[in-house]
Amino acid sequence: MGRHKTIRPGQPPALAWSLLRRVDVAKLIGRSNQGQRRIGVPAAATKSMQESQAVMDRIADKKVVHKNMVSRTKSRLVTAIKALAA
Repeated sequence: MGRHKTIRPGQPPALAWSLLRRVDVAKLIGRSNQGQRRIGVPAAATKSMQESQAVMDRIADKKVVHKNMVSRTKSRLVTAIKALAA
């Protein structure tokens, strides 16, 4: 993390370094996750979503997780796939 070591005025040195370090780490994490965000093929994603929805419904019926959480997750999946297709 090749940062130039200058301290911002009005901030204690330890806080300035930890803030700069957090910014660098957040950028690294964002870059490493970019590939995982791109599924690529809407048809494959749709098929995978249908299989996932069946599993999620079974889990909700067995009351392993709450039905509202399953509904929210399914809604987010559908929204993501629609955005992918667009």
